[in-house]
Amino acid sequence: MKGKVKFLSLLFAFVLVSTLTFSSEVLSSGASDCHNSAIAVNKNGIVLVVFCQGGGPEDGALWYNVFKDDQWQGAKNTQLTVLTGWSPQLDVDADGLFHLAWADGHSRYAREIYYATYDQDSGWSSREMIWDSPENSAWERIVIDGDKVHIIWFHEHVGLYVSDIIMITKTIGGNWPSAYERISWHPYDESIHAAFDIKNNRLHVTYMEGVGTQGGTWRLRYKEGELGQNWEATSPITLETPAWYPDLEVDQSIDSHIIWGTRSGNLLYQHQVNDTWQSINSISNMYCPLQHPDLHFANGVLCAVWLQETQLGKHIYYSVKTPPGTFSTPTMVEETREGDYPQVWIDNFGYAHFVYDERGGGRHIKYEKIQVYDPPALLAVDKDTMSFTLEGDNPPSQSFNVKNEGSDSLTYTITKNEDWLSLSRSQGTLQADEEHEVTVSIDAEEKDEGIYTDTILIESPEAVNSPEKVDVTLTVLAPPIYEPLNFSGKILVNKALFYREYIHKLTWQANPDNRDIVVYRLFRNDGVNRILIATLSATTFEYVIRGILDSTVTYNYELAAVDKRDREGPAAKLDLSGTGSMRKISTDYEGSRLRLSLFFALRILQIKMEN
Repeated sequence: MKGKVKFLSLLFAFVLVSTLTFSSEVLSSGASDCHNSAIAVNKNGIVLVVFCQGGGPEDGALWYNVFKDDQWQGAKNTQLTVLTGWSPQLDVDADGLFHLAWADGHSRYAREIYYATYDQDSGWSSREMIWDSPENSAWERIVIDGDKVHIIWFHEHVGLYVSDIIMITKTIGGNWPSAYERISWHPYDESIHAAFDIKNNRLHVTYMEGVGTQGGTWRLRYKEGELGQNWEATSPITLETPAWYPDLEVDQSIDSHIIWGTRSGNLLYQHQVNDTWQSINSISNMYCPLQHPDLHFANGVLCAVWLQETQLGKHIYYSVKTPPGTFSTPTMVEETREGDYPQVWIDNFGYAHFVYDERGGGRHIKYEKIQVYDPPALLAVDKDTMSFTLEGDNPPSQSFNVKNEGSDSLTYTITKNEDWLSLSRSQGTLQADEEHEVTVSIDAEEKDEGIYTDTILIESPEAVNSPEKVDVTLTVLAPPIYEPLNFSGKILVNKALFYREYIHKLTWQANPDNRDIVVYRLFRNDGVNRILIATLSATTFEYVIRGILDSTVTYNYELAAVDKRDREGPAAKLDLSGTGSMRKISTDYEGSRLRLSLFFALRILQIKMEN
């Protein structure tokens, strides 16, 4: 059993379609010992298969193959295995991130449960050991519910053949807690091979419980209730005795569906209708060997896959139902030489994806895809992310397309949160195979530099995969700073009887392309040092430099604009030298000249009187 991407709790009237089967493919590498696979499909149609390679009958190094860009990428080592991997299990969240759990270790005293994620773009995360147990840990299952990761497993707590079922939960991206929940506990019996699902904050779990030491007779146990309750105090019910290797799914009405194997040659099934258990019946129509069957529910469709045996070997069969209806007649996925460990995942596009071992001349992982339903309405958005960069002016607009890939019409709404982002449309109606373009524009010229994010949400009450989203990232860079315009200067002369000073009058204009300028810095560059002469307000466009006595020296001036972030832009440059011209330059200049003439006249008179 695998957890599901959350979907709208509506009961859709799906019509099962005529079987459309694609050719089977071998997904494993050239190695002849590949087995025990797991499969999941995300909202984008990316298919991930993880399997064991080498090792023993049920363990080995963890390998994977992924279907994206319209092709399988080839089998690769995950590089996650510590010692040897067991029973990989997959689920996927609403953002399309895959979550993997597995047991790892050669023996019961060295086997622990591990976890990692797979991103279709960046690959595998680092592995995390979720619990360090002194006893055996194995046969884990994983369910993603919203932003929570739940892992459940068999855990020996006293010694060999005495075990319970425990569960641990964390937020996606968070840390594992320091304590687990004990879902079942028995002082001398073994609880093993749990399967579970979580919907609407309710846990549904089934497991095998051995009656007597070493599980002489297995009974099928079941518990259900709100998350967080005292599960040890919650008494289980017994559904059947004997029973082996159950799997469980919960449908859109929050009713449980369970399948399990027997030694009598049947694959048995029991389910709830409005929380009431219905009678047990067989969904197989041939002899079924003892096995691990699989069950998956998505978008109103329940699919079971299992082994049925003929004189030619063990073959993979499947059956489909739309709860509360009945299962269809079993259909062969493929005639195999010796099939085992079948797994199934129903996607949002109408297909069931099957993966299984094929044995005979080695063990290989095979995959097949079969259409099992027509989605009545299906949102398809051609982009998951959009990135904009603003440096001064607003960036160009971009667009994405919303399409209905289902068979019925749908209505949709598009929402966002931030004022700096605008959309060309906020709602619409799409007929089957119709598409709308949505333009995304940015108005953020007043934003400070930094990174801003928003999420565009596309929702449709009719679409089975609603909502879809587009994550938008806006990077605001500090705007460029340009040099001031028309930086120029004049040389004026202030001449007295015995004194002459040269005056440099500098002027400039603001550059209209600049933003957030707060001051100008004026420098003199003597070829060795760049000396700050003055810091001037952003509204000052003239500066006078006095006291220059040597007209033969060339003065190199630089003027730079500085913004509110204290960033200094490129400097405008000006060279001034020469004597300039005699002219009346200002009242202040004339007064200074008169004072200098008077000073020298009085000094001459004083010298004469002293003599």
